[in-house]
Formats: sequence, structure tokens, C-alpha cells
Amino acid sequence: TIIERVTGIRVKESTVLNPNLDPGIIGKKRIILDVHVKDEQNRHFNIEMQTTYKGLAEMMRFEFYGARALNNQLNSGKKYRDL
Repeated sequence: TIIERVTGIRVKESTVLNPNLDPGIIGKKRIILDVHVKDEQNRHFNIEMQTTYKGLAEMMRFEFYGARALNNQLNSGKKYRDL
């Protein structure tokens, strides 16, 4: 799989998830991921595909996407180690 080739993490089974990450608050920025996948161990992967490098703004956007993806995985009352 592409996940294994890029990260070295072996994934036996995966599920494609909804690529829309809800901002949770009206008026906040909405995110649509290229590919959002969950594996059999409930690990989430965000695969973004780019044809060119667009600099710092693009890197900041990816960090924002990652932060939102983590936020959407952790429900109230859960421990950060559960991520």
C-alpha cells in the first residue's frame, strides 16, 4: 500500500473515511482531505497528493489539516495518549 511504502507502517486492512473534516464551529475553516484512511488498529492516515511544492503556506496548511484530523479523533473526556 502507499501507506507502507511512504511510512514503513504495515497495514493489513484499511477503510476509506469521509474526507470532510467538520470544523465544529460555524464560520471556521472547512477541510477536505485528499484521502482519509483508518487501519485495523484505528490509526488514522491523511494522504495529501501534490504535484508541485508551493512553499511555507502549503506546509502550514498541512499542519492545520493534521491538527484538525487529530482533534476529530479525540472525544471529550478521552486521554491524549488514546490518539
